[in-house]
Amino acid sequence: MSGTARLPRRQAIREVWAGLATVGLPMAHPSLPGRLAHHARRRPDDPAFTDAQGTLTFADLHEQVTAAAARITARTITVSADDSRTTLLLALAGLRAGAAVRLRNRRLGGDDAAALRSVDDLPEAKESSRRAATWGLGRLVVHTSGSTGGAVPVATRWHPGVAWQQLGLLGRLPLREVASVGVMVPLDRGHGFGTAAFCLVAGRHLVDLSASGVPLGGTRVPVVTCLPRHLERLVEHRVAGLQHVVCGSEPLPADLAGRTEQALGVQVWNCYGMTETGTVCVATPDDRALDPHGVGRPLAGVTIREVDGLLHVSSPQAGRTVAGDLGKDTGDGRVVVEGRVRPSAHAPA
Repeated sequence: MSGTARLPRRQAIREVWAGLATVGLPMAHPSLPGRLAHHARRRPDDPAFTDAQGTLTFADLHEQVTAAAARITARTITVSADDSRTTLLLALAGLRAGAAVRLRNRRLGGDDAAALRSVDDLPEAKESSRRAATWGLGRLVVHTSGSTGGAVPVATRWHPGVAWQQLGLLGRLPLREVASVGVMVPLDRGHGFGTAAFCLVAGRHLVDLSASGVPLGGTRVPVVTCLPRHLERLVEHRVAGLQHVVCGSEPLPADLAGRTEQALGVQVWNCYGMTETGTVCVATPDDRALDPHGVGRPLAGVTIREVDGLLHVSSPQAGRTVAGDLGKDTGDGRVVVEGRVRPSAHAPA
């Protein structure tokens, strides 16, 4: 049996345009540090990042990133911090300095003695050794495990096809009208840093809820992105003003999604992808109502072929076809995942 799932071109264009409206154009500096600098000039006192330590405005974050970037002279840095605030600061500083930045999840093992764990690990800036500003032309590599397995390095790829896929994702998710986004995944993982990247590009307030000790009850955000395993914590503690929950990075059981919607009165969105491909499908609440076990329709630029019960995924981010999970094309453009073939499936969005 075989079949192909692909988003119709008109719908793909609509979703990409919706994504463009979400992030806002034109962008004079499309890099992450460049967008941060833009927001710091236009809206210096607006909140950019909040965690248990407090809130940084766009001006605060830009100042700290600029100071840290002046201390980076290496061509490659590895960031392996204990908290998301430090991860974000060091990663942006490395990109600002034009370095290749490797984000390593310390929970995966394979500790690197040269990895940066805090800003204090950076050498003191010397005027003669400072590198010219590159406005974030560095390269980002995230060491991720997907749901299981050892660390796999996944490098970012920048070209129009990837932008098409990412804008399609933003256009499908409920992000256009929100001012803040909560993230329950640490920023040293692809899912978490991807959420931070969206907030930096679009000028949204990122609220870090990833630390286990962070009280959710006093938090107010309209959208939270998380792993399915976090849903019970959301139901127990409740986030004020919550309207949408975006899940990804591991399989979402249909009954768990249904219980969450009923308990919190929210809509649950399910993102599906693999380590190499990035997010390739999103099941909207309407998709889940039609098929609670499906992962929705492919994003713009993504093609998924079913060959003898195995899903072959082609996405701009992967740049090739990847044989992934067991599943099927339902015949109406939607995809159902029925099992895993290899541990690297279900990677961060």
